[in-house]
Amino acid sequence: MRRLIRTLALTALALVTLLAATCPPQPAVTIHYKQFGACNGYVRVRGGVSETVSAGPGAAFVGFQLIAIDNTTGTNFLFDPERLYVPGSPRQHVSRSLAPMVDFGPTAAIAQTIPAGTREDNKGMAIAVVSTSSSSDPQLEANRTRYDLQYDTAVGSPGVVLVNDDLDRTSWPATADCTMLFRTFAPLFPNP
Repeated sequence: MRRLIRTLALTALALVTLLAATCPPQPAVTIHYKQFGACNGYVRVRGGVSETVSAGPGAAFVGFQLIAIDNTTGTNFLFDPERLYVPGSPRQHVSRSLAPMVDFGPTAAIAQTIPAGTREDNKGMAIAVVSTSSSSDPQLEANRTRYDLQYDTAVGSPGVVLVNDDLDRTSWPATADCTMLFRTFAPLFPNP
């Protein structure tokens, strides 16, 4: 009896494995992006009061251009820029509440539905704070590092593949002041 149960269990496992291996892969949403630089912070003026905005000690703001979202799946895709992150420990998620996203916000990526079977171009800017090692000027290290983006896929959503369209690039000009970086690149990002 044990032998029969064991044989049936192994047969069932083999059948499931075979079916999984022969099923066609599910289509995925593809997000094309490129990194465009890093900076330490900037001075913002609100109501005549100056305030220093900083990524923090041992950290830098890194900017990404979201070039396109290609939804080849058969279902609509709810894109949320805050699900984008730079892998590491801990994950460095994009956040629309970061000061540069607020201050340079008209170019920021926004949550939106990408209809099934469509491609949406020029989806805006995303910014994440990344940790650097012991550099006294974190943007120098961050501008010599290529950061990859990943997407924290929601349950029930199609898979998401991120493609860095500037994969060979590994350094960017030193830019300590974020105002110079984000305003220089703002024309790249029409308001989505």
